[in-house]
Amino acid sequence: MNLGGREEISIRGLAEKVRDFTRSTSDIHTVPYDVAYGSGFEDMARRMPELSLAHGLISYTVRYGLDDIVQSVVDAERTAERAPLPTAP
Repeated sequence: MNLGGREEISIRGLAEKVRDFTRSTSDIHTVPYDVAYGSGFEDMARRMPELSLAHGLISYTVRYGLDDIVQSVVDAERTAERAPLPTAP
């Protein structure tokens, strides 16, 4: 099953959201699909999980929105940046 949320967002939209949450002023650069993956590579242009099967089988429901998830990743990365590096045994 493909589990996820019901919020659809483009990769650019996600990049903009991450930039906003991190208060970054970085530019967002796009890379042509064939440069990133090589010529002839095919992928779905759009993905949106269908959650009714998961809900029916295991009562799955979405608990966190995209903003919550992005914020938790930003917070975790900021915490990791402040954490001391582990020392070798």
